[in-house]
Amino acid sequence: MRCRVSPLALAAVLAAMPFGARADATASLRLSDFGYSLIDLDSDDGITPAVSFDARSFRASVSASAVEQFRDANGQPDSVSRTDSWNAHFTLFPEIGRSASLPGASSSSVLSGSVAEHSYGAVLEGRARNGRGDGLFRTEFRAEAEPANGSFRLIGIQALSLTPFTELVWTGQLDLDSQSARRLPGMRYEASGARAELGLFDAAGRLIDGFEAQTQSSSGSGPDTRQLDIRLSFANATDAVAHGHLASNLSVSGVTYLPIPEPGTPGLLLGGLGLLAWALRRRQPLRPALPLLAALAGALAGPAQAAISARVGVTNLGYTLIDLNPGDGIAPGLRLVSRPGRGGGVSNSISEYYLRDDRIAPFGASLDGRDMKLDSSGPFVPLATAISGPQVQASASQGGSVTARSLSVRTQGSFDYPVADAAHRRGSGFITWAETSVARFRLTPFTQMVWQGDYALGVDATVGRAHGTDEWVGASFGLGLADRQNRGVGGLSRNLRLFHETGSREDNGAIDVSIVNDAARPFVGSFSLWMRVAGQLQESFELGSAPPVPEAGTWALWLCGLGVVGAAARARRRAMPPGVPA
Repeated sequence: MRCRVSPLALAAVLAAMPFGARADATASLRLSDFGYSLIDLDSDDGITPAVSFDARSFRASVSASAVEQFRDANGQPDSVSRTDSWNAHFTLFPEIGRSASLPGASSSSVLSGSVAEHSYGAVLEGRARNGRGDGLFRTEFRAEAEPANGSFRLIGIQALSLTPFTELVWTGQLDLDSQSARRLPGMRYEASGARAELGLFDAAGRLIDGFEAQTQSSSGSGPDTRQLDIRLSFANATDAVAHGHLASNLSVSGVTYLPIPEPGTPGLLLGGLGLLAWALRRRQPLRPALPLLAALAGALAGPAQAAISARVGVTNLGYTLIDLNPGDGIAPGLRLVSRPGRGGGVSNSISEYYLRDDRIAPFGASLDGRDMKLDSSGPFVPLATAISGPQVQASASQGGSVTARSLSVRTQGSFDYPVADAAHRRGSGFITWAETSVARFRLTPFTQMVWQGDYALGVDATVGRAHGTDEWVGASFGLGLADRQNRGVGGLSRNLRLFHETGSREDNGAIDVSIVNDAARPFVGSFSLWMRVAGQLQESFELGSAPPVPEAGTWALWLCGLGVVGAAARARRRAMPPGVPA
């Protein structure tokens, strides 16, 4: 009697699993030929139509972000993200762009052209995708732009001024597109959208004329595309100058979800089916395969081990000053004032945890260390610190000159969890950071300050076992500029992380953050630079306690496979004539 595995049954089992599922979401927004024109409502009044903008009441910004989210071995979410943004006060209708990219998500936001020439435009795009082999649970993108937002009002300053008997008309073209593709059926969800908001307001903040449009697409809804003409009008039919402001906001976003099954579930299922086919083909009992099963079970229950490292470095960092009005007789200048009692610092801390065993730690269960250096005499003071334990180390340093664009700040940490110590060691960890704070800076009138340099982040992890332990490593840094009210006017941040995952990640790029003071008075703001790396491996159970219980579905599939093999072997022996060896 032969026991055969039905091809239809095998196909049904494989089809029920979301191997082929794929999720994609895209969105785009294109604003083109945007600008204004003036209409003379009384050609006999002798007044030439005109409009003026006071940049001190405006701000502009662009940003782009991309996110990838994973599922660790315990089913908990972990993510890596990239964000690039630019935000400046005293600015309207700039020409600038930002972008962020990851394998599973990307976005960009670009502004360019001139409103006076009816050639100003914006292009925002994004895409999120994941599918079989990507190892992703969720991907997301978002891009935003504010070409001009005059809602920032100051006493005595008018964002927009329009001459008497004049109509101000804004026109342009807008294309919105949102799509969420469904390549193959499966358990996943995707959605995307694009949105544009424009408005003209009077001096009291009341809406005069506005425009709003959006598109949305989600799983099964198909693409959503719109092409629209923009027309906003502000008519001043009085004999006095009229005041108001313009506000704008453009954005695209998207997200995909693709549930990833436990890695052991499909693997063990296919392993069981393969073992069944091998046993039936050889017409032999399963006994020779039992040592293989025992070895696999032993590997799953082996000792925790890991080698983890992280690093962040900023090099060639410094600033330059650009004179925006050479004829004003004011030499570009910048004055830095340290935060009271704290100009900057570097710090490291490490930990190594052991089981209570006289051979390792007779008076305790952990060995800890910490080293910190702070200097309040001024910002960007040379500092260095380092610390190490039996298997863990961390260091941080700062040195160089920002005026010469040679400032260098580095942090790094690592540990190795060797197999030989696995019987006694419960975990290792490190945290290291560096920070420079400037309570305020004073920038001369009609001056642009540009911070430039290079950054590099990296994380590496080799995890020997995920069950029963908590392993993660991360690296991040940020540089920010803020005004007197601590509102962000420019910055850059980066972050990398691995959680319950073996692999390496790198992020390298250029720093280019600026602020423009085109006013006749000094600009007062603050500056901050920080970076941090950290990593940890920690056992989640004490000596003598029961090991963690695996997912029920994982072992259920193995038992089903072994049960089928046993039933097939038993049926085959019954069907054989007496005296024939099994």
